[in-house]
Amino acid sequence: MTYDDYKQDMNANHHDWYCAIGDKAEIPVPADLLAKSRNSHDEHLNDVALRLWDSYHPMYKARIAWAKNALGYPHAASSLSDTVCVLKNLVIREIQRETA
Repeated sequence: MTYDDYKQDMNANHHDWYCAIGDKAEIPVPADLLAKSRNSHDEHLNDVALRLWDSYHPMYKARIAWAKNALGYPHAASSLSDTVCVLKNLVIREIQRETA
């Protein structure tokens, strides 16, 4: 998925876009986030402490910025919310694969 694909319908493509960034940046699904998320009762994992997601930002912000640029995003920077969205969507995808 490219940024142009995402722009066509940002709501429908949110999950795919952030997974594409994570895949391009080769970000692994952190085991601690996956373990805590398996017990989540919220489809967006909002009951998993935000500080856990935030703690990965320093480690991945440069890779996420690079991946966004590689996928056609015009202003390649990485915000804290980008990191959280990438990680949450990678975790959600992994949980979906486990339960399929």
